[in-house]
Amino acid sequence: MSTAPPASGRTPTGPGRSRVPAPVDGPRAPVSGVPAPRRVPARDVLEARDPVATVYVDGSALSRYLPAAPEARAWAVWAAEHEPAVVISQVSVLEARVTAAILGIDPTLTLLDALTRLPRMRLSDQALRHAVLLPAGLGAAGLGAFAALHVGAARAHVGVTTLATYDAASARVADAAGLAVVSPGRPAGWWS
Repeated sequence: MSTAPPASGRTPTGPGRSRVPAPVDGPRAPVSGVPAPRRVPARDVLEARDPVATVYVDGSALSRYLPAAPEARAWAVWAAEHEPAVVISQVSVLEARVTAAILGIDPTLTLLDALTRLPRMRLSDQALRHAVLLPAGLGAAGLGAFAALHVGAARAHVGVTTLATYDAASARVADAAGLAVVSPGRPAGWWS
């Protein structure tokens, strides 16, 4: 009698017959109730890492990629030199895309071009914690939710020392929290 399964792919059942077809190219491995051990990935694969960056760009600064935006030329000059050191978040993208959509299709395409080059950091629990726990003494009491998320994200990212923003409240809180603030096209300390 042949051990190969019939052409239909089904194995006849009955006493002494298996419901599982035997492999064509060898004997069947013993079946046990214990699953095979899983290969454990290396530890560095499991650790979440944000892109290496020193400047966090909020939505107000990200929207300066739009040609019609105020300070767009100053931003373009600054970005040409510093873009490899920046990081954005999904909140930055959301704010800038809303602005671009209001302006039309060409600005949206310009922004999308910039977004393909910029690394994104995830908003970690630490970023949210930093945003929620911004001290009121820093002027955070009147800070909007998105602005608080931007400052929290910048503070939570290990390498970030600078916040790029054109929002006065964000700039004030970031400065008070010990972050450098950059706003190309505006004078130093413009938010004061």
